Amino acid sequence: MHHVSLFLEQSTLNSFLSEDISNVNSSAIAMEIEDLDKKILSVVEKLRKMWSRRFVETGRSSWIANYR
Repeated sequence: MHHVSLFLEQSTLNSFLSEDISNVNSSAIAMEIEDLDKKILSVVEKLRKMWSRRFVETGRSSWIANYR
């Protein structure tokens, strides 16, 4: 489920970055950037929660062993 959400966020970001913005109002661009910023922060928060849960579930020593 998390992978699908991250894929959709990446697709949104890619489509925004590939758009021709030469004829777009600067305030519209600012609003798009703010929206993307919120989405990015949401994904970062989800990842933090996911990793903190995994850290608690597996314990620090096994997490470090798996990381290396």
